[in-house]
Amino acid sequence: MVPRASKKKETSRKVTSSKPKNKVVEKMENIEREKKLKILKEGEKKIPLSYAAIVLIAIALIGAVFIFSPEKPFLHSNARVKDGDVVQVQYTGMYENGSVFDSGNYTFKVGSGQVIPGFENAIKGMRAGETKTVKLSPDEAYGEYNENMVFLIPLLNKRERKENVTKNVFVSIFGEDPVMGKLYTIENMDWPLKVVGINNDTIVLEHEPKNNTVVERDYGNDTIIVEGDKLIIKTEPKVGSSINTLFGVGKIIWANETHMKIDFNPPLAGKTLIFKVKILNVIPS
Repeated sequence: MVPRASKKKETSRKVTSSKPKNKVVEKMENIEREKKLKILKEGEKKIPLSYAAIVLIAIALIGAVFIFSPEKPFLHSNARVKDGDVVQVQYTGMYENGSVFDSGNYTFKVGSGQVIPGFENAIKGMRAGETKTVKLSPDEAYGEYNENMVFLIPLLNKRERKENVTKNVFVSIFGEDPVMGKLYTIENMDWPLKVVGINNDTIVLEHEPKNNTVVERDYGNDTIIVEGDKLIIKTEPKVGSSINTLFGVGKIIWANETHMKIDFNPPLAGKTLIFKVKILNVIPS
């Protein structure tokens, strides 16, 4: 079998090398060369694009390292901080006696009002890697203490048991149409609500706490007393705790049997503050 195959190969060589086939073979060879050349050229076009993609990805990764790794040197190390830049700082805040009230890293946009004005002004013109210690007066920090931001609040408060809501609001909260007499619960509410009226688009809800229910709060305890169509809320406050109100977050600074004082001044109002600050990163605008 092998010799026969050899002879066939040999015969083939003779056939393909005969003169009548030369032009055909040459043409086929030319076509084949053109195909290979075309493939090669297409490959040459694709290779630089692949390298470009790799380079772009590498640059992006390097940029991410500079932006999110505070301990790495920053890409624009010579850039001075100015309005519009995004900066990452390391800071320590102290009172005049040297005791520390806060420290950490913080990233913010300069000129956006995210930090107190004295701190923002102090870092302008600094470069990544530079450190500075600044002393800020109350006007440059959290302002002077304002006695008008202290309110006397009674410990007993009354509110209506019934509340009106539109049908759309009801459905958005409870996910269904109201059913007369049915009790509904809301997350973070300490008692259920009962549907006591359906008047066209107006739904009447009634608060249904158990009488003398004691609810623990971060600022103390609230006792809920049911008195006819009224709810009486009696608060037993913890002096020194924070309380969230319609006016914002305040601090309970005093209380007696009938009232409590809530201070809505910033905790650092009226104080001179010292900051040690280091610029970690600067992203120019």
